[in-house]
Amino acid sequence: MNNKALTISLLTAGLLGFVSIGLHRSPVEAATAVHTIRVTPGTVIRTEPLAGVITSTSEASVSYSGRQTTVSSVAVSVGQSVTSGQTLATMANGIALTAPFSGKVVQLNLTAGNVVPSLSSSASSATASPETGQFAGISSSTFSARAPAGGQSVVSSSSSSLSITLANTHDVNVTASVSELDEHWFTAGQPATFIIPGEPGYTYSGQVQAISQNPVTTGSAVTYPVTLSLEIPKGAPTPFLGMSVQVFVPVAMAKGFTVPIAAIHTTSSGSDYVVENGHKISVTLGLVGTHNAIVIKGLTGNATVNAPLPATQQPVTVQIFTF
Repeated sequence: MNNKALTISLLTAGLLGFVSIGLHRSPVEAATAVHTIRVTPGTVIRTEPLAGVITSTSEASVSYSGRQTTVSSVAVSVGQSVTSGQTLATMANGIALTAPFSGKVVQLNLTAGNVVPSLSSSASSATASPETGQFAGISSSTFSARAPAGGQSVVSSSSSSLSITLANTHDVNVTASVSELDEHWFTAGQPATFIIPGEPGYTYSGQVQAISQNPVTTGSAVTYPVTLSLEIPKGAPTPFLGMSVQVFVPVAMAKGFTVPIAAIHTTSSGSDYVVENGHKISVTLGLVGTHNAIVIKGLTGNATVNAPLPATQQPVTVQIFTF
């Protein structure tokens, strides 16, 4: 019966009957089942997954940088849409803070009565820093219109100081982080696919725009910010700022003899091998993808290797108990 043993036992004790039917694998089947795969020419693509977040292509914090005074009034609230040049707040000396572009108020750290600039403010906070965060790799000339003017400072990032932060919520992109171990795989122009849990049913696309060369260190982990463009599919909604994004970037492709990764074994010394007709064959690997790898030495197109069956095809044990 396909090397399976069928065991039936019957135990009767008083009025209680117990029947146990057990279907068990033979000792040979107890090990992981394998099948034979022929080595064939193919293509392997390495795709790097990243965790990202939706950000705005235009975000800036507006604050006062003139002679110290107090805030007379604040004319906007969080979530309010504003147009370029619209008054955001007015100082006691009559100077008004205005919107540098049309967008939405996403952060408000300014209230009437605040003394501005605060004593902790420094002159350096009045200059834009386009080489960091989501603006990495973008020419500083992009921000030339945001230089301090008339007692107003505009910084190209959100700020926790006494300021009002605006963002364009309609023109968005994706900001992600890549480990220092994988940073070398990424270059500008690579295509990307995005899955946004907050917008189920849609698949978004885009490409890598820039990889910042200013590392971010968190504990012992070092990462580099990556900025990616985001194309909105027809009929799909524009994601909200701050939504999480699953990013997938194909970073390399190679052609050659391919074998499933599950068929590759590694010795304690770090060398790789496959099993062919019960014999270990040393191999040299090329590009390793998600499911397959390129073998550049050790196998030919006529070879066959052993690989585990998919989990859904593995033999199982079934036990039925009847009372």
